[in-house]
Amino acid sequence: MTLGQLRTRVSESLKAITDEWETETQQLICGLLGVSRLDLVLERHKAISEQEAALVFRAVERRLKREPLQYILGTQGFMGLEFIVGPGVLIPRHDTEVLVAYAVSTLSALKNPYVLDIGTGSGAIILSLLKELKGARGLALDISAEALTIAKQNAQRFKLNERVTFRESDIFSEMQAAERLSFDLIISNPPYIPAGDKATLQREITDYEPENALYGGEDGLVFYRQIIPNAKDYLKSGGWLMFEAGHDQAPAVETLLRQCNYENVSHFNDLRGVSRFILGRKQ
Repeated sequence: MTLGQLRTRVSESLKAITDEWETETQQLICGLLGVSRLDLVLERHKAISEQEAALVFRAVERRLKREPLQYILGTQGFMGLEFIVGPGVLIPRHDTEVLVAYAVSTLSALKNPYVLDIGTGSGAIILSLLKELKGARGLALDISAEALTIAKQNAQRFKLNERVTFRESDIFSEMQAAERLSFDLIISNPPYIPAGDKATLQREITDYEPENALYGGEDGLVFYRQIIPNAKDYLKSGGWLMFEAGHDQAPAVETLLRQCNYENVSHFNDLRGVSRFILGRKQ
């Protein structure tokens, strides 16, 4: 079998489940066989081994069961970095890069900012921040030991393990007294999908991504109600609290921030123009 024939067979299979079949075909073959997208064109007559073909076809079978491509390949690009991901962590979305970029610009004038990331998952937010802010340090919390294992692997991968600490914690449950009034920024992309919306989601999400990283109670706001009042105990005066939220949740999160007397409460849009990111400042 040639590389071109393999590409054709994979494409025909993936057309049954996704409109992105061409892109996914390229990602699967290139990721698994270590070839470039240019090779798929210029080297299309090159013969591949039975073992290489079998490796790709096994991956296609997993994808046809609606397993996310990122879990099959084991990585996801985010902020120019390739993060290790697996079934124990939420797959980082590119929209969240907007939140990270905003946080970087907010903290860029500070010499050695200290950042708390709640619900770190793969570590995409905190590690991207530290990569951009050379003097920054971070503390990353997650209730999932499995997620923290992956986040630590990513910290080592990007040589950031000396600047970040990971801790298993249910929001602030394992915070220490000495960490009060310590942080210039608390940032979180918490579970925010209302429980009743599960039936509307793609199988790639409901069948594979971890539930404890997806659902935020009846209205999706349970974690905001827990984080917002308590975050003030750990923020420095003038420190920022920043969130990602669902497509229609920004007004409710802004109200919660104002009720707890945060200043400069506002929101900004994701890559599609949806009001998804909310922030407020401790007085």
